[in-house]
Amino acid sequence: MTLADSIETNVIGPRDQFKEWTLKDWITVGCRIIIIFKYIVLQTILLGFRQCLIWLTEGRVYERGIRINNSIWRSIPILGSSCITLLPSLLGKLRSKLIPFLNNLIIMLQLLYQYHVVDMTFKNNNNVRIFITGQSDTLQLEENNQQMTSLLVANHRSLVDYFLINYLLQENSTNKLTKYDIFKNFRNIERLEYHKTNFICWGSISNFPFVKFFINIFYHDENVGISPIVLKENILQNGNQTFVIFPEVNIMSTELALVQRKINQEYSYTTKFYNVLYPRFKTFVNIIDVFANLKNVKRQKCTNIFENGKNKLNEKLVNIIGNVSKSHLRNNCTRNNNPQSVSTQGLNLGIDFLLKNKFISENSNDQSLNLRGVSNDEKKMKTIILNDNLYNITIVYYKLNYTEKGHDHMNGSLKLHKGYQLDQINPSLLQMLRPGRDNSSKENPPIIVIVHISKHDINTILSSKETSLEKWLENLWKEKDILIDSIENGINLN
Repeated sequence: MTLADSIETNVIGPRDQFKEWTLKDWITVGCRIIIIFKYIVLQTILLGFRQCLIWLTEGRVYERGIRINNSIWRSIPILGSSCITLLPSLLGKLRSKLIPFLNNLIIMLQLLYQYHVVDMTFKNNNNVRIFITGQSDTLQLEENNQQMTSLLVANHRSLVDYFLINYLLQENSTNKLTKYDIFKNFRNIERLEYHKTNFICWGSISNFPFVKFFINIFYHDENVGISPIVLKENILQNGNQTFVIFPEVNIMSTELALVQRKINQEYSYTTKFYNVLYPRFKTFVNIIDVFANLKNVKRQKCTNIFENGKNKLNEKLVNIIGNVSKSHLRNNCTRNNNPQSVSTQGLNLGIDFLLKNKFISENSNDQSLNLRGVSNDEKKMKTIILNDNLYNITIVYYKLNYTEKGHDHMNGSLKLHKGYQLDQINPSLLQMLRPGRDNSSKENPPIIVIVHISKHDINTILSSKETSLEKWLENLWKEKDILIDSIENGINLN
């Protein structure tokens, strides 16, 4: 997918939608885009300014400056002895006062962004309906009101997946925050209790669209990962947090699905997916390696020559998929094949309910871990709490459309009918930034988000060798692929 096509698909969305937009919609969306852009620009400026101050007050630049300062003032009689301490004193105040202030400001901006975009796209959007499937497991990411270090894996259907997961985790947290709370606690923001979430994607660990994140997308392929050392340092430095990874890396779209089907035909031995993209394994394997290390679990090494050969072959195939996928075109993927039966509770979506109500429902023996010999900071090590469960999140977006002449997509009927039907979509950023109406209607149907959450005992895979972990994730993606079919077949419109 080219850069222009990617922006059109993931940011702008289908052009037909703009026919229904009012002047108020355009003004509101324009203002919201400016707000997001301001967050990114201001954060970039602050990071650059802080880095310049660090160079001035630490390291070689600081040492050379002090030497030059001393040599100049020592050559000046009378005033030299009293003025020689001016520069070191000024730089010391910058280091002790201004840099901590900038650190607090940077953290505050990141938090404000996370809560602000969630408010704009999901929390205060009346045109979005979120449903958690009846058989979903409850997200248990805290123990005694204290956050644990947890791992979530999810399929990637849209750019707004980042906002959706942030919304789910914010709503699940016992420490509910508002933008006012963030401002009020500015001076002590490093000690502010909130649910820390970081996405591990495209070679970065963040919950903010840093410029570096976009640079990584341009300069790296889908197989770029984060080393276990960097992941471990992040946990020990920043404490307990929830890590989210999208093993597919790319967003599921029509062109990528077509590329994947073509590769399935050419390489018959590959696992075939229809509702998800083939997962990348590197980041997942690395973070499991870190969890095993923190729990003092020894992982098995892959020594079998045949398994090594298979691993190399899989890596080569993934590279082929990644390279081919970068050169193709456009949006959305569904499948009509009959799925294998999966035990999921059907969703009975009444039309009146979808048009008028916003609904969300939710349905670990996690223990503290005392780490030894991992870091020099024993206090930080003792605060690390590893979640015994890994959570698998499945996301599907639908658009409720009213049609005078349409096919029954839900039941696979070619007979024309009049009424509502659900179509799978990949909502764009502009679609989600569009303000919701107080009451949805035929002209302004809601976006429906179906979320399924399942938990898995992470302790059962910590000691697994790399090839076993890859197979485990591949099997998880097979189940997810079938589950999406099952979810769609289980939805009833009435």
